[in-house]
Order: sequence, then structure tokens, then C-alpha cells
Amino acid sequence: MVGGGGQGSASITKVDIYEGTQGLEMEFMKNAPPDDVIEGHNFKVGVDLSNEGAQDILDGYITVSLEDQYMKPVEGETWEVSSPDIFTGSSSDPSMKFNLMGKSIESPHGERVGLFYNVNAKHIDRQTETHRSNILVTGCYRYKTHARPLVCLDPDMYDRVQDVEKSCEMQTASMSDQGAPVAVTEVIPKMLPADEKLDDVIMFRPAFQIRIQNVGDGEVFNPDKIQQACSAKAITYGDFNTYYIDVRLNGVSLKCNPTPPFRLTYERDNILCEVVNPDQFIPQNILAFETLLEIELTYGYTKTISSEVLIRRDPAVVVY
Repeated sequence: MVGGGGQGSASITKVDIYEGTQGLEMEFMKNAPPDDVIEGHNFKVGVDLSNEGAQDILDGYITVSLEDQYMKPVEGETWEVSSPDIFTGSSSDPSMKFNLMGKSIESPHGERVGLFYNVNAKHIDRQTETHRSNILVTGCYRYKTHARPLVCLDPDMYDRVQDVEKSCEMQTASMSDQGAPVAVTEVIPKMLPADEKLDDVIMFRPAFQIRIQNVGDGEVFNPDKIQQACSAKAITYGDFNTYYIDVRLNGVSLKCNPTPPFRLTYERDNILCEVVNPDQFIPQNILAFETLLEIELTYGYTKTISSEVLIRRDPAVVVY
């Protein structure tokens, strides 16, 4: 949370940078592209990029796709960037690489920047007056989700110990979003019997059923295929909906099943992560207590926006 005074006011507004379901957001600039253009003329595709999530985007890619029959990039000076510290790559590259900082205490709305892509409208068929052609802009980036739910662990889950007031109750921890397009929505704590005892006391292994959902308006893919997803190189079916997860209890990683990499099915997944370190087993005679569970999701994310341009035949061109 961060305090920020409004102009002319002494009040403090609290901003939670881990709220929201967005990451990279893109929108076309006004009149770029224009609604219509004369064949043979150049025009600009202007795109505003903003990182509205809680994580920084490092080495993301943006690419513009044209209908080759009707439009082509202007050679030599395809890209125009106003922030060379954010964008890297040649002005003639098919994709532009970028870094964009996410929301922070100093910048509660994240970093925002614009760039232009120069396009030439080709000559259309001589038998038509106009043609509508689509322009697609795609962003691909690696992102992370961090969730830290407070969970209750209770080895006496069947209430066999009487006349003891418990400090917490083992129940589902429900969450909505974490300032990222993929969210942990529920964590259900469980106590599994261990195969060993300590001084004849039954031991339990904490485990957590974790539910994950794509809550954004883009697609999840293998975080190791960022450049390929925004290029002509095809990524395989197995790369879509793929992510990685690291779950830690008291700083120690848990074992999650099924084995990685993990996959979303119908935008969701449901996995079980268990304590395997005997030092973290809990004796049955320990009273219920609360602890933080640390969950980190790593994934690639991509989204596309589109605009339609009407290409008009040049009235100066005589058609016989």
C-alpha cells in the first residue's frame, strides 16, 4: 500500500499494486491507423503500451501483422520509438523488443509508452474501389504472479482434543487477483498422515490444493518461448497454457503434482503441493496455527488487438 495525496488535498489514498487482473495493455492511438487511406500511400500504426500489473516486463516483444497482399512495412524506418531506453532492436526488425516496469509504490499505475509502425498501402485490384484490410498487433512477454495466502494448519482436524480453544480453523483461503492476468483463486489446506512417528506421536504432512485461473483476456504459453510466440516461428500445441509454479512453506519448496510443466485446461488448473521435508512434518499434539504460504507462478502471456483500415483506389489513377 502507498499513500498519495491528491492535488490540493491533504487526504491519503491507499493503492494496492497487487490488485487487478491486467499485465500488458495495448491500444491504438487516435487516427493511427486512420480509418481509410489512399492506395500507394504510407500511414502510421500507433500503439500505446502500458504495464498495468505488479510485475516488470523484461525482454517482451511486440509485432505487427499485415495482410501481405494489401499492405507492407515501410522499408528502412519501419519502427519509430520515442524511448530508446525501453525499446531495443533495429527499426527494420519485424518485432520490437521492450522492457516495461510494472506498478510500484513510486508508480502505482505502471509504466506507459508509445511507438509507431510505418505501413505502405499497396495498390488494390483495378476492378474495385475499396478494400478493407486488418492490422494485428501482438504483445508477448514473460510474467509472474505472487500470492501469499495466510493458511491455518491443524493436525487435530477431527477435533479429538476437547476443551481447547483453537487459534484458527482449517478452511479454504479464497482470493480474487494478484495484479496479474493469471491468479491463484483458492488454497485448500490439508493434513496428510506421514509414514513415521516422533516419540510415538503421529506426524502429519501439510498439503495444499491450489486452484489457478487465467483471469486476463489473453493466452498463457510456455515462458521459454517468448520470442517464438511473437514471430513467424510456430510454437507447438504443448506450449500453450503451460506455466511453472513454486510453492514454499517457511522458505522450503513443496512437491507439486502432476509433475511440471503444468497446464491450464479450460483456462484453469487444480494441483496438489505437499511437504516432503520431514523437518516440516507436524506432530499431532501441536495446536492449530496460522502461517504464510508463498506461491509464485511463471508463464508467458500474449494478447492481440486489431484494427481495420479501408484502402481506397487512387482517384488519380485512370482505369481502362
